[in-house]
Amino acid sequence: MSLTPMDIQEATFEKRVRGYDPGQVRALLNRAAETLEATLKQLQTARDELETIRANEAEAQAREGELRRALVAAEALGEQVKENAKREAKLIVEGAHSKRRQILNDVERLTVLRDDMKTQFEALLDGYRASLEATYHRFADAAETDGGSVEVPQEDGSLADAIADPDGLNDGR
Repeated sequence: MSLTPMDIQEATFEKRVRGYDPGQVRALLNRAAETLEATLKQLQTARDELETIRANEAEAQAREGELRRALVAAEALGEQVKENAKREAKLIVEGAHSKRRQILNDVERLTVLRDDMKTQFEALLDGYRASLEATYHRFADAAETDGGSVEVPQEDGSLADAIADPDGLNDGR
């Protein structure tokens, strides 16, 4: 059975002839009741504080769990970002190598094309030169058969002079 401060204060005793002094008993009971009441208040305060501490501890543990999950998620995200950056860098490098190979192939193709064009141009130039020389020789042969009425440049004259003045009209006058 539980004893409260009120029980102590309202306690009564039967009177007997050689018993304790009722004033002293009452004073002691009052002090005991006050002490019990103070102790119960302290106990309740301690229980309230304990409940607050437990609630704070539970909240702190929940926050700690959230922080741990956030940390793990951040680490995972960091790793993912790092891996994505590595893949992207690899793709950029591969793209650069591919572009380099393409440029080198283009340079090689253009070099071959240039060499072919040069060869074709030289062949065309040789053909024109041969054609001009043949025309010149026909012209010279025709001039000889006409009795020399057409002036043919001498060996020391240039083919360009003969082409520029085929009729021989500009002889420096």
